[in-house]
Amino acid sequence: MDRYTLISREPVLQNQWYKIYLDKLSEVGKVLEQDYFFIDFFNDSVAVIIENENEEVLFVSAYRYILNKICLEIPAGNVEQGEDLSEAGVRECLEETGYSIYLKKEHFDFYASNGVSNQKFHVLFAEVDKNSFQRGIDEEEIQKIEWIDKKKVKSMIASNKFDDGLSLTALLLYFFNEKGSQNEN
Repeated sequence: MDRYTLISREPVLQNQWYKIYLDKLSEVGKVLEQDYFFIDFFNDSVAVIIENENEEVLFVSAYRYILNKICLEIPAGNVEQGEDLSEAGVRECLEETGYSIYLKKEHFDFYASNGVSNQKFHVLFAEVDKNSFQRGIDEEEIQKIEWIDKKKVKSMIASNKFDDGLSLTALLLYFFNEKGSQNEN
């Protein structure tokens, strides 16, 4: 059931990642008009939780202009046109960390800001290919990479140490999924 009727849509701004529209809406059954801004992302995003045999998770540190600081995050990026999620996850991990990975079958999808945006996030889980060597990282985007023990990651979550909502959501899904898998056995 539609709650609103779209009266008009006007593009306000566009860059390589998204377009912002100003929608004029009327609520069904009412004469009143409302303005609504909508961010239309061109591509989905993918994030990958990578673990190793030492019970550690791989993180990247990247400067974020909006916060004006370096933030600890999991590898993530856009799914490019014509690319499936697996390809995007493997590519992003290689670009940002220099590691090759093996994807697991589990994954989650969610919309982080469904009140203003259609940006869909996909969270993949992977293991590092222990036979791969670390290649160079994308130094324009990533300052460093580091492996952090799962127990410390949980402590960091509890201590509110993550600024990035995508990383935090992905980590919570990861630990929830890990706990669920243990309960099934």
